[in-house]
Amino acid sequence: MGDIRDGVHDDPLRTLVLNGTARQAVLSVVAGRTIMADGVIDGVDLDYWRLKGQELFDKMRQAYSVRDTLNRPANELFPPVYARLER
Repeated sequence: MGDIRDGVHDDPLRTLVLNGTARQAVLSVVAGRTIMADGVIDGVDLDYWRLKGQELFDKMRQAYSVRDTLNRPANELFPPVYARLER
């Protein structure tokens, strides 16, 4: 719990619950069964699910244009914080 994102420390468990993120999870045990070890969940392709999550997010983001009274594209509704280079 030495990451700046942890914020100030009070009680270690309370600090983790209130300020922690998924990046800090490396071990998960449920009912005595190890579900995740070293940040890896056996049998789960996390890269696949990350890609699927991004696809769903992109689809939801595009749907805002349909509900916008001016029918603006998503890139106009959600401009980038920083200039993006075209790929």
